[in-house]
Amino acid sequence: MKGISDKLEGKYRPGHFSGVATIVLKLINIVKANKIYFGQKDAQQAVLMRRMIKDLNLDTDMIVCETMRELNGLARSSRNLYLSAEEKEEASVLYKALVKGREMILNKEVNTGAKLEEILSKFIETNSPNSRLQYVAVTDNENLEQIGSIEDCKENILISLACFYGNTRLIDNIVVRM
Repeated sequence: MKGISDKLEGKYRPGHFSGVATIVLKLINIVKANKIYFGQKDAQQAVLMRRMIKDLNLDTDMIVCETMRELNGLARSSRNLYLSAEEKEEASVLYKALVKGREMILNKEVNTGAKLEEILSKFIETNSPNSRLQYVAVTDNENLEQIGSIEDCKENILISLACFYGNTRLIDNIVVRM
């Protein structure tokens, strides 16, 4: 799983995913789980768990559940409790950026992942002046490799981001089905 766990979130949380993988593997083995469920909100974790299940030939099906959202699009998270009402409203721009990115890909309005990252970063910074964007990434949804040419991409694309509002760090993502 090295190579996947040190990108995106792993870059900012070293060792986190090896701990998650260990706990999930122990749980699967203890309860002999037929199915496990992960939320799409934690996209990298879902990618890593899918890989672990495949690599270790575990007899467990994995289901990735849709991200639950507030009415304004903000991904539901316990961290949202630390946001003021104004920050919650401003943070709705994160989902708007992800949707904008998906539409730009599907409408063939952008050629490269790097260009899309640049556009979405500017969109967030312009429409959310109190945010501190940590990253926007456009990768494949299998190995989290950065997408070069979007036109040549035949697999699902993951647009993910991390952003601070005050001391609260929010993550979100969207999968573009190709």
